[in-house]
Amino acid sequence: KIIISNFNCTLNNQPFNFRLSLIKLSNPTFDFYANGVLHLSELSPFIADSIMHDIDGAVMFNSFHLQGCKNDFYEGENSTLQGSGNFKLSGVEFRASGITYGNINGLLKYENQIISAQDFTLNFLENEFNFTGTIANVFPYVYNLTVKRKANDVVLGINGKVKAETFNLTTILDAYQKKNLTPQQTKNKINIRDIFSMAGNVDVDIDKFIFRKMEFDKLKTNLQIAPGVIRVNGLNTSTMGGNLLTTGLVSYTSYNALNLK
Repeated sequence: KIIISNFNCTLNNQPFNFRLSLIKLSNPTFDFYANGVLHLSELSPFIADSIMHDIDGAVMFNSFHLQGCKNDFYEGENSTLQGSGNFKLSGVEFRASGITYGNINGLLKYENQIISAQDFTLNFLENEFNFTGTIANVFPYVYNLTVKRKANDVVLGINGKVKAETFNLTTILDAYQKKNLTPQQTKNKINIRDIFSMAGNVDVDIDKFIFRKMEFDKLKTNLQIAPGVIRVNGLNTSTMGGNLLTTGLVSYTSYNALNLK
């Protein structure tokens, strides 16, 4: 075992402290507690370029506590991972699989497997989102996607409200088409069905929704989400000089095609 007690330092002119215990190093059980400000560019030397690169921005964390074992990152419902803490994200940005994720800001409160988000923003592929709500199983979900390149049956739980000025579904789907990727990107490509290993209930408010040659204005709806499937309830929008009120189902096939009903 390894135990580090009451480590204190100044990192980039900001106070930083933590304590850590690791037991049974071949399959470690860990207990980690920390406070401070982390400039994410400092993490670049520790993360393989095949996972993510061009990391920037800062995370201020207070009373961050994470306890569990290595196998917890492979588990969903059976995970014993426990944690807590408060986080403030400022100007976070990174690239993964050729896609830039930026303008990541917001306040997060972490309690066990649940993260509560307040005004969390994210921009990728010309789409910018604002989310307020809860997210469950985020650590196992992100770990499996980045390291194993698949969700490994870990389901990301999402409940809350999403707002967006523009949502271009075409750019997202095209980003996962093999014909548009380099050989290295294709090798490291994540299956879009793993990205949508999610479950929850989300209210959506989008000023402009784009799919292929179709454009929809002032779109509002409720989404019930299950892995690989999105049920659309009471969608209301303006398009083609009129109004549209409908329900529907979106699903993804084993070969990444999109089914709309």
